[in-house]
Amino acid sequence: EGGADICFATNYLGHFLLSHLLLDTIAASAPSRIVNLASVMHWAGTAAFEPLLSGPCATGYSESKLAMVMHANELCVRVRQMYPDRDVRVFSVDPGFTASDIWRNFNRGPWALIDVAKTLVMLSPAQGCRTTVEAATRADLQTGAHLVPMRFPIYPQTYGRWLYLAQTAIARCAFGCRQELSSPVSRDPAQQNRLWDVSVAFL
Repeated sequence: EGGADICFATNYLGHFLLSHLLLDTIAASAPSRIVNLASVMHWAGTAAFEPLLSGPCATGYSESKLAMVMHANELCVRVRQMYPDRDVRVFSVDPGFTASDIWRNFNRGPWALIDVAKTLVMLSPAQGCRTTVEAATRADLQTGAHLVPMRFPIYPQTYGRWLYLAQTAIARCAFGCRQELSSPVSRDPAQQNRLWDVSVAFL
């Protein structure tokens, strides 16, 4: 209703508002955790958020997932400042290419092949939730960690962001869980702060 791109509003703005409203309660319940569900597609985001606040945009998905990683990183800083004596940890996670119910309406044209992909290369829902579960439960994770569903490292900052998308083709044989750096723009403090200010102003 506010005019924002529906994908950006659903994937990011709603989560931003919810965590903002619950932050005092989360801190009072420490030790506690906030886990932001991102995606490998955050590497395609460019932090061009303003157009998404005024209507539909083709980049809504990738920008929303970039926003989720940036929000997690910025929230780490603000939680430390606001609640220095509380153990509140914040994480972002990539579930991987998962055969979840989100694909139920992708059944026309080339998208009809998605059923083949589910069988051959996609992670099962149980596998896809692994990074989320580990972020919520692993005692050794430090706040700010970004988890991906791969047993071995892939360095998109060296080889280009699209190589990282190769995880969709090798998801099953390389399945695991590891901590890895998110995209460079997602770790830019100035961009993180800008996203926070834009989000607060919009909501």
